[in-house]
Amino acid sequence: MRASRTVLAATAKAADDFNGDGYRDMVLLGGAYGRDSRVTVVYGTSAGPGTRVQTIHQDLPGIPGSVEAGDQWGFAAAGADLDRDGYAGLVVASPGGTVGDVRMRGGLTVVWGGSEGLGPGTVLHPPVAPEYEGSGDRFGLDVVAGDFDGDGYADLAVGAPGEDLEGKLDGGSVTVPPGRAGGLTGTGSKTYHQNTSGIAGGVENNDCFAVNLKLTDYTRDGRAGFLADTNEQLDNTRRGLVHLLKGSSSGITGTGSKTYPVTSPNLPRTTLGGPFAH
Repeated sequence: MRASRTVLAATAKAADDFNGDGYRDMVLLGGAYGRDSRVTVVYGTSAGPGTRVQTIHQDLPGIPGSVEAGDQWGFAAAGADLDRDGYAGLVVASPGGTVGDVRMRGGLTVVWGGSEGLGPGTVLHPPVAPEYEGSGDRFGLDVVAGDFDGDGYADLAVGAPGEDLEGKLDGGSVTVPPGRAGGLTGTGSKTYHQNTSGIAGGVENNDCFAVNLKLTDYTRDGRAGFLADTNEQLDNTRRGLVHLLKGSSSGITGTGSKTYPVTSPNLPRTTLGGPFAH
């Protein structure tokens, strides 16, 4: 099992305090349930992780969908108080999920927090239609949560490294559904990739932009940004670079973004990218 990468956002005291008792709760990803996987939550106490353990999967009442082989439900997760009710919720990704007849389309489940802990959930399908019929984007292979525009609501950044763009296979993208009153709906989502103005490089086959993400605020202006890696081929032997996208009053922007290729540190490496330390 591995711990989820939760980040502080919105009004809950901690992005992983799901029952609002003031203690951080621990989320463990991985572990089988039926034909797929599960998420395990250990609730915190004044002495640390306590004895209350909650197992969440898609066959539970109130959790959308059902346990299906290959969904990869719980491959990635992030905690945030998306509706500013004082309880953190848990965003659970299923990058292998089938939507309609598209395999590995991906998706998210928002499991809402409350005084009793995590409860019912709602589903968020990928807001961007696939470029090629039947082609999966793996939406949700990684997800982070933070306030990218400084409005007090947590937003999401969701990696879709399998997205085909402008005739290129698996170019990859990041979609940012904004937080707002009432929670997350997907309305107003924006998508970023290597053909977005201000972002270096260009969309190419098998770049797989945003396999890994990391929340940042390197400008320390109170607006979060994120790192996203890519499998960019730089020369005959070396591949990989990392993009830093910054937050602004209008959300994530390509303006002022920075790029760190494997060639720039002058290190004896042939690849550069995630997973990032958290």
